[in-house]
Amino acid sequence: MQPTSSMKRKTLLLCLTVLLTGLTGCRDHSAQPELYGLPGVWTLSKITYPGETYERTYPMEGMTYCRIFSRDTTYYDCQLLSTPSGIVIIPAAKGDFDIIYKGNHEFLYFEDGFRRPLTLPDDTTLVIQQRGRLHTFHRNREMTENRMKEIRDIIARDSLNANSEVMRYVLSTSERKLQATNHRLAYLVSALVLAVCLTLYYLHRLSRRKRKIEQQLAQITEEQAARLSVVAKAFKQVEEDFFQSDYFIRLQRRIAAGETLKPEEWEEMEREIRPVYPDFVRRLSGLCKMSAVEHRVCLLVKLRFSPSEMAGVLCKDISTISSIRNRLYKKVFQQKGSAKDWDEFILSL
Repeated sequence: MQPTSSMKRKTLLLCLTVLLTGLTGCRDHSAQPELYGLPGVWTLSKITYPGETYERTYPMEGMTYCRIFSRDTTYYDCQLLSTPSGIVIIPAAKGDFDIIYKGNHEFLYFEDGFRRPLTLPDDTTLVIQQRGRLHTFHRNREMTENRMKEIRDIIARDSLNANSEVMRYVLSTSERKLQATNHRLAYLVSALVLAVCLTLYYLHRLSRRKRKIEQQLAQITEEQAARLSVVAKAFKQVEEDFFQSDYFIRLQRRIAAGETLKPEEWEEMEREIRPVYPDFVRRLSGLCKMSAVEHRVCLLVKLRFSPSEMAGVLCKDISTISSIRNRLYKKVFQQKGSAKDWDEFILSL
């Protein structure tokens, strides 16, 4: 029997239908990522009762319902409760799931062998229908991988005790906080130790400097004590001759008149007093680091000029001159002293 043209058309249409169905199924399957984006942490946000106006929202009274989908097609259910000591986990269930994509964001979802309709409107929302109620979950992107693994491990090893009481576990939040506190304390202790070390180093340098100055003063005292009376008399004569010299008389008149001196004239003053007091400038520079004004005050003290004359030639107040001498005494001797004490020390050099 020869096939008619009508039978040929029906056969052709059947083949095209099968081919298109196969292509559509391949396209839908290949377009889906592994497990269709389900793995991760989802927290329950609401339960809707179809046909009723009642709707329950979560979290409720500090309790959060959480579901973790693993990539090995295992799910973990638990409740998370925030407490002062940390987050308490109440394990609920562990089971297997499977999922088949139907298209248009709808899936055939099997939970422990029971089929439950499931939809994924977007990457952040999951809706599962169970016993006529719609459970809406939202993806939790804040939970870390370590915390997720900790919850899975607790649920996996959980079991009911002899009294069938549900076990509760405190997550390691408080331990992490304690560890962070310990780290901060360690940094603080390290900083304190460093500060103590720097302080001890500064005090050590200060003590060495003080001993050095004391040695210099002792050397000066020994040198002065070792001088023969003849030498001391000769030095005294040189000093008297200097105070009667033309240079000093001119200098004395200019300072008494309130004239200021140029930098080269201060250098000339040092050159003139060097033959009279050979070691004065060297000893003065070895005592401590001085400013130009402090150095010039010491030169004027050595030449017996009064505080008012010093103030005039340096264009300073008399109180400023006194403060400079007080400051120099404290800088050298590490203790308070009067301006007169500093003058006596300078005259003894």
